[in-house]
Amino acid sequence: KYQELWRQEQRVTGDLQALRRMALEAYRRQAGRDATLQLTTGKVRSLGGRVDIEPTDIPGVGRFSFVADSQGALFYLMRGDSDEPSKAFSGNETGHCVWNELVTSDQKAALVFYGELFGWQHGGAMPMGEAGDYTFINHGGEKIGAVMNAKEKDRTPYWNFALRVGVIDTAKSAIEKAGGRVRKGPLELPDDNWLILADDCNGAKIMFTGPREKAAA
Repeated sequence: KYQELWRQEQRVTGDLQALRRMALEAYRRQAGRDATLQLTTGKVRSLGGRVDIEPTDIPGVGRFSFVADSQGALFYLMRGDSDEPSKAFSGNETGHCVWNELVTSDQKAALVFYGELFGWQHGGAMPMGEAGDYTFINHGGEKIGAVMNAKEKDRTPYWNFALRVGVIDTAKSAIEKAGGRVRKGPLELPDDNWLILADDCNGAKIMFTGPREKAAA
């Protein structure tokens, strides 16, 4: 019985040691995540941006800061609790963000800012006449969005995002039914998808992209 008790004690001790190692590893990962966010937030300042909310915890979700780029466009920096890569952006997946669009007062300065902050690269440009270039952004070999000039000179720069939908006509109906407003579209895109520019029921700008119903195309 004593030997049996000793074995049980040994097993429990081993479990505790394993738990301690797991807890220490989790602490190290969390500290690394915190340090990364802190450094990136600080880099926003050094590049001429602004920090409105310092790194702050969201229990069970992660840690974030709320910042603005050197032209004043607001965005969040986020580091989730999970080590899994974020799936918020997915190039062709329904219900996910598929395009990031910055409307700004100075494309060149914006590209320098985000290039230094995230390593984003100039991905070529599409001339749009008097509106200037529509300059594409590449990251990790993938085209993730674009930068364009604001039409109104006194307009505060801002980020806009396109979400993928199953059928663009269904999305248009849903926007209008929910009290939103379709400002433009559906507009045909070069990749056989269609685009809607809309305001939600509170006036926030948003875009949706997806295929049309065959009968509507």
